[in-house]
Amino acid sequence: MPKFIVSVEKSYCINSKERKTLSVPEYHQKKIALSTLKMSITGAKIAGGMNHAEAIKFLISIGYTMKWIKCSLEKAGHSSTEIQQLISS
Repeated sequence: MPKFIVSVEKSYCINSKERKTLSVPEYHQKKIALSTLKMSITGAKIAGGMNHAEAIKFLISIGYTMKWIKCSLEKAGHSSTEIQQLISS
Protein backbone atom coordinates (compact mmCIF):
# COMPACT_ATOMS: atom_id res chain seq x y z
CA MET A 1 0.00 0.00 0.00
CA PRO A 2 1.49 3.41 -0.92
CA LYS A 3 2.39 5.82 1.86
CA PHE A 4 2.12 9.61 1.81
CA ILE A 5 4.31 12.09 3.64
CA VAL A 6 2.62 14.87 5.63
CA SER A 7 4.09 18.18 4.48
CA VAL A 8 4.87 20.68 7.18
CA GLU A 9 3.11 23.91 6.22
CA LYS A 10 4.01 25.93 9.33
CA SER A 11 6.74 25.46 11.90
CA TYR A 12 4.11 24.91 14.63
CA CYS A 13 2.00 22.54 12.55
CA ILE A 14 3.49 19.17 13.47
CA ASN A 15 4.56 18.15 17.00
CA SER A 16 7.54 16.03 16.06
CA LYS A 17 10.41 17.21 13.91
CA GLU A 18 10.23 14.13 11.72
CA ARG A 19 7.55 13.72 9.08
CA LYS A 20 4.81 11.22 9.71
CA THR A 21 4.07 8.59 7.12
CA LEU A 22 0.36 8.13 6.48
CA SER A 23 -1.43 5.24 4.84
CA VAL A 24 -3.78 6.00 1.96
CA PRO A 25 -6.92 5.98 4.15
CA GLU A 26 -5.20 8.21 6.73
CA TYR A 27 -4.14 10.62 3.97
CA HIS A 28 -7.76 10.91 2.80
CA GLN A 29 -8.98 11.27 6.39
CA LYS A 30 -6.52 14.14 6.82
CA LYS A 31 -7.91 15.92 3.76
CA ILE A 32 -11.48 15.44 5.03
CA ALA A 33 -10.54 16.66 8.52
CA LEU A 34 -8.85 19.78 7.16
CA SER A 35 -11.83 20.61 4.96
CA THR A 36 -14.20 20.00 7.90
CA LEU A 37 -12.37 22.64 9.96
CA LYS A 38 -13.02 25.16 7.18
CA MET A 39 -16.79 24.49 7.27
CA SER A 40 -19.33 26.01 9.60
CA ILE A 41 -20.75 23.68 12.23
CA THR A 42 -24.05 23.51 10.35
CA GLY A 43 -22.25 22.91 7.06
CA ALA A 44 -20.35 19.97 8.52
CA LYS A 45 -23.61 18.46 9.81
CA ILE A 46 -25.23 18.81 6.38
CA ALA A 47 -22.19 17.38 4.56
CA GLY A 48 -22.09 14.34 6.84
CA GLY A 49 -18.93 12.47 7.69
CA MET A 50 -16.58 13.92 10.31
CA ASN A 51 -17.77 16.57 12.70
CA HIS A 52 -15.38 19.18 14.10
CA ALA A 53 -14.60 17.24 17.30
CA GLU A 54 -13.69 14.10 15.33
CA ALA A 55 -11.57 16.14 12.92
CA ILE A 56 -9.66 17.76 15.79
CA LYS A 57 -9.04 14.39 17.49
CA PHE A 58 -7.77 12.87 14.24
CA LEU A 59 -5.47 15.79 13.43
CA ILE A 60 -3.98 15.65 16.93
CA SER A 61 -3.45 11.89 16.55
CA ILE A 62 -1.35 12.41 13.40
CA GLY A 63 0.73 15.16 14.98
CA TYR A 64 -0.97 18.52 14.40
CA THR A 65 -0.68 20.92 17.32
CA MET A 66 -3.57 22.56 19.13
CA LYS A 67 -2.07 25.97 18.27
CA TRP A 68 -2.30 25.18 14.53
CA ILE A 69 -5.85 23.85 14.88
CA LYS A 70 -7.00 26.99 16.76
CA CYS A 71 -5.36 29.21 14.13
CA SER A 72 -7.05 27.24 11.35
CA LEU A 73 -10.46 27.58 13.01
CA GLU A 74 -9.94 31.33 13.43
CA LYS A 75 -9.01 31.69 9.75
CA ALA A 76 -12.18 29.81 8.83
CA GLY A 77 -14.23 32.45 10.62
CA HIS A 78 -15.26 30.60 13.78
CA SER A 79 -15.84 32.79 16.84
CA SER A 80 -13.72 32.34 19.96
CA THR A 81 -16.69 30.82 21.82
CA GLU A 82 -17.25 28.29 19.03
CA ILE A 83 -13.56 27.39 19.07
CA GLN A 84 -13.61 26.82 22.84
CA GLN A 85 -16.72 24.61 22.51
CA LEU A 86 -15.16 22.59 19.68
CA ILE A 87 -11.89 22.05 21.51
CA SER A 88 -13.52 21.13 24.81
CA SER A 89 -15.79 18.51 23.18
